[in-house]
Amino acid sequence: MAKDDNISEVERVPPPEQKTCWMCGLPAICGEHVPGRDEIRGLCAAHAEAVFGPENPSWKQLDSIATRELFEEWLRGMTIVAHAKGRSSEEIMAEIAAVNRHSEISLKLTTPLPPGEMRQIGETIRALNLLRSREASVHMDITMTLVRWLAEATEQTPSEVIQQLALTIEAAPIEDL
Repeated sequence: MAKDDNISEVERVPPPEQKTCWMCGLPAICGEHVPGRDEIRGLCAAHAEAVFGPENPSWKQLDSIATRELFEEWLRGMTIVAHAKGRSSEEIMAEIAAVNRHSEISLKLTTPLPPGEMRQIGETIRALNLLRSREASVHMDITMTLVRWLAEATEQTPSEVIQQLALTIEAAPIEDL
């Protein structure tokens, strides 16, 4: 087994008695303990983030979104769709974004990557963002069609359909995943 085979199991611990970063000599804010090694090495703020990631990464915020909140956002969007007659998709999407949570997710890469890999990561993120935007437009168009069909079939207005849906979902027990 190579010396750093357990690097993914590095544990964040309080700073060691040696209170400087073993990489750069700056004051240590924490220590790192690698399984199989007795020593605990100090890390400064920058190197701690490089090894362990940021203290409050974006994915933690995404993981904390409750299922109920997702339904409520969807219902707010559906309410806008119900009153969307004669408006462009862009106008509708802008209003939906204005009333629902919207946050940008960013990644900070501290490890030097070869330029080709950096470009690959950037292009992948760009493509995923574009795909999600296109998916949202498709979902909106489908939803508008379904609400209109349901309203016509039940002889209700789109607003009444959305209101009934909201009441039904509000009464349903929705557990967080």
